[in-house]
Amino acid sequence: MSPDSCRTEGGLSVHLEVEELSSPCDMSAMAEQLDRWRGAVLCSGVASRPDIGFVHPPLAVTLRRSHIVIEALNARGAVLIPSIAVLFYELDIFAELRAAGKRIAGRLNFANTTSQAIDALTKLVCPVADPNLRLYGAFGREGDSETRDTVLYLPDEILVADHAKGTGSILRYDFVAAGRSTRGLARATVAAPYVSHSASRRDPPSETFARLRMVAPAAYGALMNIGRGEFLIATTREMASGRVMRMKNGIAEVRLGNAALVSPAA
Repeated sequence: MSPDSCRTEGGLSVHLEVEELSSPCDMSAMAEQLDRWRGAVLCSGVASRPDIGFVHPPLAVTLRRSHIVIEALNARGAVLIPSIAVLFYELDIFAELRAAGKRIAGRLNFANTTSQAIDALTKLVCPVADPNLRLYGAFGREGDSETRDTVLYLPDEILVADHAKGTGSILRYDFVAAGRSTRGLARATVAAPYVSHSASRRDPPSETFARLRMVAPAAYGALMNIGRGEFLIATTREMASGRVMRMKNGIAEVRLGNAALVSPAA
């Protein structure tokens, strides 16, 4: 184990422990976990970019038009909620804002203030010096008034597969916020399993993702369990566009172009 500590721009302390794996790893087993648990796998066919995967993220960020919700998915995420609430109350971009328990809900003044809220949150919880601890998610989805435009996760345990070195590692993070620490708190979150109501499509998302990568090879691929029975599956030539499949209740919807984006938030 290799420990390291740093502070974010927002003043949170972050402690990292790195477990080096004795053999190269792939993301197949991690992808299978996404059939039941929230999280994401981001795969790259580019040697300079590692594969990244995680489950049980402690924090979820959801945007629907001008509404934003920050939700703690376990006790570890609940440690961060008070500091995020203080940050948001200091920003002059909310028409409404309410923090209660493990949840913060707000309505932004204008749609273009969304990026300000995400940027401020990133600076609070993500150290500049660590390229792996970031908000990961799906941006810019199109749909009806009930469709979530954006779903982001903050992970605190990340599997990294380095193609160039042929090695793998597990990055485990702990946070200290407002005098409270996540150290020793359980990482598990409530299950969000795939359930198919389609007689013709019973394969889990992980199998669909594996087949799609075989028949439509691309530089990047992503599988996300975004909760509420929804999964996003993507193959892209670039991080900002490509073929995206949305699965819910066994029904698949495929889009081409920029309607969806699966990538780390910078």
